[in-house]
Amino acid sequence: MLVLVRTLMGLSRRTLGLLVMEELTVVSYAWNFGDGTPAGSGVTTAHVYGIAGTFTVTLTVTDNAGLTGTASANVVVLAPFDCHFVHGKLSWTHHLSLAKNPAGQTFTAHLRCDTPRPEYVQVSVVGMNGVGASFSAMSPVTLVQPAVVTDITFSQFIDPASALANTKICFTASLYFGDTAATAMTNLSPITKSGCFAIVP
Repeated sequence: MLVLVRTLMGLSRRTLGLLVMEELTVVSYAWNFGDGTPAGSGVTTAHVYGIAGTFTVTLTVTDNAGLTGTASANVVVLAPFDCHFVHGKLSWTHHLSLAKNPAGQTFTAHLRCDTPRPEYVQVSVVGMNGVGASFSAMSPVTLVQPAVVTDITFSQFIDPASALANTKICFTASLYFGDTAATAMTNLSPITKSGCFAIVP
């Protein structure tokens, strides 16, 4: 969810000016946030927008004589900075033959960072088979440029003699990113990708 909290005192001052000249008393304030949500009230207000976009906020004040005054302003809600899987895309071999793929399972993550600066990105894959044996894979740290779709390919060796052989593994892939250093990726993308693959002879 995208979050924006705005205190819109400017509209209050402009609208009050219509009434102060007549020395009337304001008895109510009604805020229309332009996104179909219930109206707000009070001299100042705060609002959370669920999507990005441009919204027209309108304040209507009513005085003790029943007269009204209105003023409007546009509010621009920006998407949060984020790195994510493009359209949830992560590729892998669904039926993995260790004889044909001695390097093990290979993943390709399709990534994009909607950020003002390049971001260091790393993909973490964690899974388990039906008998409790764990599986994990980690991509190399990759510097991703803003608004550029980038593919990161990485593999994880699977020992044919391990408890993972001849089983089905289900996993979740997570995306970590940060813009300060390759060892400081403290941000976790809210978008994950889950899937399964079978290890066959």
